[in-house]
Amino acid sequence: MYGMQIMVNSPSYLPRALLQLDNVEVTQSGQAFRLGRYSIHWHMHGDVAYQSWVRGCSIHHTYNRAVTIHGTHRAIIAGTLAYKAMGHTFFLEDGVESGNILENNIGIYTRTSDALLNTDTTPATFWITNPNNTVRNNVAAGSQAYGFWYRLLDNPEGPSFTTTVCPKFTQMVQFSNNTAHSNMFYGLRIHPEYYPRNDPCKGFSGTFAQTPAIFTGLTAYKNGMKGFVGTQMGLVQLTNAVLGDNGGGPLAHIVNGKDNGGDAEFSWIVDDRNRFNINMTDMAGIINATIYARTSSGTGAAAGSAAQWPSGRRVTGLITQSPVKGDSKHSALMSVINVTFVDFSPTTSGSGFSALEACGKCKTFQGGSTAFTSGLKFVQSDGGKPMLSYWSWGHQGIYQDTDGSLLNAQTLPSLPSNFSLGPGATWHSAVDNNLFDPAECVYMRGTATSNDGAYCSPALQFRRVMLNRHDPESLAFRNLRVTATATNRTSLVYFTVYNEHGYQFTVPVNRNYWVHWDSVFRVDPSSFT
Repeated sequence: MYGMQIMVNSPSYLPRALLQLDNVEVTQSGQAFRLGRYSIHWHMHGDVAYQSWVRGCSIHHTYNRAVTIHGTHRAIIAGTLAYKAMGHTFFLEDGVESGNILENNIGIYTRTSDALLNTDTTPATFWITNPNNTVRNNVAAGSQAYGFWYRLLDNPEGPSFTTTVCPKFTQMVQFSNNTAHSNMFYGLRIHPEYYPRNDPCKGFSGTFAQTPAIFTGLTAYKNGMKGFVGTQMGLVQLTNAVLGDNGGGPLAHIVNGKDNGGDAEFSWIVDDRNRFNINMTDMAGIINATIYARTSSGTGAAAGSAAQWPSGRRVTGLITQSPVKGDSKHSALMSVINVTFVDFSPTTSGSGFSALEACGKCKTFQGGSTAFTSGLKFVQSDGGKPMLSYWSWGHQGIYQDTDGSLLNAQTLPSLPSNFSLGPGATWHSAVDNNLFDPAECVYMRGTATSNDGAYCSPALQFRRVMLNRHDPESLAFRNLRVTATATNRTSLVYFTVYNEHGYQFTVPVNRNYWVHWDSVFRVDPSSFT
């Protein structure tokens, strides 16, 4: 595992040496267990002004990456094939690298490595550490972990460390028309955080003027757990995506609580702008996408390990955000616009499929965030109704249908007789929750639409309520019962330390409620704050 290497570096007092490789084959290259001994390596080379490149090359069976850009700006990697590289294959090393172009490349079968960084045990074919780079028209296929990984830190690492560059808050230059398929876990992962803003190195201080980071044209299929996943983000949008056959791989990559398979997931969104004066197109979320549950190419032995579809795993088309722990508002903004869901049905063979899942990375009993939907379409080849959601616990989340495209005669087995659906209707979990008044809401239990859901009239507005860190200690860990005084209908609300040592629940506004602990003795508050 000790191969040749190509490294280019010029002392700062000399002109830049130019690396220009065209149509070169490189194999059995790089040196395992030696950081910096990569197959092809720009090392702390500064600005090469697009005069240095790797183009049309074949790099295969390597022991330490394929191409590394380290402390170098405006380099070009284009039309290059990398096959069976160990560790992150196309590698932007420290996070200071900017202005580089990665286009028309193919990376196949990126392998894990125990000889490099800790993250190389879950390698990405494209490892991007600064969004101020162009990544377009690339293919990442068959990685033993991820296709594309945007891993953005507060500041660059290693010898490039500086407080004047802040990748985690830097605006996106371009991610467009890339394809990720047949990767063991994720096609595109943004992790751990990304909050694009106008002045990156101010972080969260001052006026937090967010700017959209648009990941556009992603095609992601046959990825073992998810096609796209963003962990904790600000105004990040996935647009013009085609996703399908994701979530059927043999291995689960459980990182927090329940972790179902899925085509796209927005785990946590940090955005405390007022929901009433923000257009849906100006929120984080997914716009103009088609999502397939399972196609004929995701079935049978020819589909390989990506089509194992473990029987115990649920697979969701779109998994929406969880409230951010520790955020004082416990809310965020997310929209789902012009998305078509295909064959998310109880009759689709394989894992349990549903179109929408709220609170994807929640611990049990967290939740309550609202996602806003418009322009949704559901295509069912069996002519039946879609499985909108499989709910796991009460108050898990809310979908607000802003134009009537989510909740209608095409998606519901029956329509209400005492109110009309339309813009503003909402979709909820009804697990352990009988608080919904049948005059205003309809329960969907044990139907093709949901295992235990409810939809409610557009006349109702719901808000999330937090109750936590209460005294006396004798009430700790006891569950709540929330009862509407007008109807005497009740919901059970469970205690969890993950709700800031307390509870969260969603209720209609302009109502009165009794909130009492599930206890044999009465405890009245000694004070109100």
